Amino acid sequence: MKAEIPEELKYNYEFTGWTGQEDVNPEYTVTVGEEDIKLTMNVKELSEKITPVTVIQADNAMPGSDSWKKDNLVDGNRTSVNGSDGFTTNIYETETIDGQNIVLDLGSAKTFNQLSMFPRTSAKASGDNMSAHFPKSFTISVSTDGKTYKTVKKVVDLPNPRFKQQVFNFCEQTARYIKITTTKLGDVATDEGNPNYHRIQIAEVEVSDNTGVKATEADRTAIDREIQTALQTKETDTYKKASRKTKTVFDGTLAAAREIRDVLEATEEELAAAVQTLKRSH
Repeated sequence: MKAEIPEELKYNYEFTGWTGQEDVNPEYTVTVGEEDIKLTMNVKELSEKITPVTVIQADNAMPGSDSWKKDNLVDGNRTSVNGSDGFTTNIYETETIDGQNIVLDLGSAKTFNQLSMFPRTSAKASGDNMSAHFPKSFTISVSTDGKTYKTVKKVVDLPNPRFKQQVFNFCEQTARYIKITTTKLGDVATDEGNPNYHRIQIAEVEVSDNTGVKATEADRTAIDREIQTALQTKETDTYKKASRKTKTVFDGTLAAAREIRDVLEATEEELAAAVQTLKRSH
């Protein structure tokens, strides 16, 4: 018998062994039809979950139901349970929307690089093992002051999660606020009674600092230093007296460097190229 952690969760869980039978041996042989054996697969969580987290904004929330209130997003229940199905919006009549925001407050600036979302489990969508109303396209943004946000992850046309934890990794951030902005809605629950009754429904949201994710990042010391230098340049008389064209080129190069800096999968070569381009612009 072989235990396997899904590729998308390899930084979150580690298999630690089996329990349920005395002296369980990895090479234990079970003869089908002659004996029964019941084993429990044990795993260890590797990510460090940040608590407490408060939901300070949830647009278009459905009122009047404790089972669907916004606070349920951070109540520790990864599945829908009695009294806490998760969070739900009111009905949207189209799959694509202008943008529904859920804003999390970590209480103070914290360091993190991962956000997990868990689908509602108290109903399903049409099809084989399909989750209902899970967001399909959205962005994850962070802020230190709750006013100016920076996008750290963009998700487009996410496949149906099929009741599984969805993990979204990004470069390490230090911030207090996290905003999830949904623009495209997922599969409709069969219990809605109308295939055009779209919603956003999520059982739980977790924020984590995951050392496994951090280990995959290329070194960003050089690009961080060059971005800081460029920001200081913008405050100098040289920049302020430069032509509009020069400023436009410089600002565009700085914006591109900041964007590639926050791409988790960026290679050392890509980061080094951004550093050199930024250096040449000032």
